[in-house]
Amino acid sequence: MSQSPVTEGEFPTGPELMLWRPGLNRSRLRWRVVWWPVLRTLIAAALAGAVLVALVTHVLPPEFWLMVFVSVMLTGASAVPAVVDYRCAEYDHQHRPCSLERRSGEFFYRMGDFYEVPGFTLDCVRRIVAAVRRVHLSPDATWLNPQQLHDIHQMAWDTLHMLYRTQVLRVALADPRCVQFDEVARARLHLAKVDDVVERVLTSLLQAELLVTSWERKLDDADLQGQLREELNRATWETIATTLHQADAVPEGIFAYVTAARDLTNAGPFDWELSPKRIAMRRSARREERGSVAAELTLLTPLLILLLLLVVLCGRMVDTKLRINDVAHQAARAASLTRTPSQAAAAAQSTAAAALASAGITCRHLGVATDTNGLRPGSTITVTVSCSVGLDDLTMLDVPGSRTFQSSFSSPVDAWRGTTTLVQGQTR
Repeated sequence: MSQSPVTEGEFPTGPELMLWRPGLNRSRLRWRVVWWPVLRTLIAAALAGAVLVALVTHVLPPEFWLMVFVSVMLTGASAVPAVVDYRCAEYDHQHRPCSLERRSGEFFYRMGDFYEVPGFTLDCVRRIVAAVRRVHLSPDATWLNPQQLHDIHQMAWDTLHMLYRTQVLRVALADPRCVQFDEVARARLHLAKVDDVVERVLTSLLQAELLVTSWERKLDDADLQGQLREELNRATWETIATTLHQADAVPEGIFAYVTAARDLTNAGPFDWELSPKRIAMRRSARREERGSVAAELTLLTPLLILLLLLVVLCGRMVDTKLRINDVAHQAARAASLTRTPSQAAAAAQSTAAAALASAGITCRHLGVATDTNGLRPGSTITVTVSCSVGLDDLTMLDVPGSRTFQSSFSSPVDAWRGTTTLVQGQTR
């Protein structure tokens, strides 16, 4: 199977999916990343070789041994990072500056490149990249024509490239002064067509993914049916009848030997051979034993109920704390995607309420505090969520009627988001 056109990379803002440019040779791309460490290694090796030759051919002062040691250490220090950079070039982009991100779209696209795209369209882009990845990584993609896989990759790349080129136009339309221009209507029509193309491409890719997934299930069903038939062919029906006959004969043989041994040892009759009166006496003694066990169980029941309620309380508190942490994470992420502090506070409040409702948590009092730090690119937004949860149904444990859970999470603001400033009468 060929390399997947979609991989996951590590960026300063976190892990993101990357759609690589079609026809890109990633092996040569790795050499582009490590050429400078390799050059330094060669220079250090040449210097060390020259010093060693000089030591062999001439009698030199002791200071040259220090030069040899420094040269060897420089060679090793340069070779190790070069090897690491070569192995990690495709997914490690946390360093600055990254040679593969000098110009967006030169080698790949990621979600951070579409900072001016509306939320719905950005979600379509994310789903397009995920669909391409799932189709190419399907274990049954080998049944498809390689040209079809290439066409899927090319179509997704062309769609993202077309959408990326509209970001400058979107920034210009966001300027209030553009309302007076005649080209505004045509520009908005163009953006609407591009967004419609993105949705239609997403629909086509989802249909392709559904077909591939259906074929995977069909192959799995065929394999399962084949295994079932093979196991049925291996089944030995004669052995089943023989085993049943042996099972019926085992108790009869044991009964004959046991009764014979009883007679030889004078061990007395078995329970089933006793008279009804003696059987009734034994049953009465057993009922008395069961009565004592029931009394002990009655005494232990309240303790068991309290222990069960304590387990329920601990489980509920841990589950609620984890869900509040997740709600704070979602609220902070939603606030970091807005443009103004008021929008950030509103997005955090609505996202927290929706996430709590989806998790099935009812808060007597919900508090959402948002620290925007001015929404400066590269800064962080901190959202603190506090939720008071009722514990009235656990009054037997003598716990307070409610408890407040609080969680905070910080989300970074995209360092490359667009800004609009006025310099000497010109928009920059």
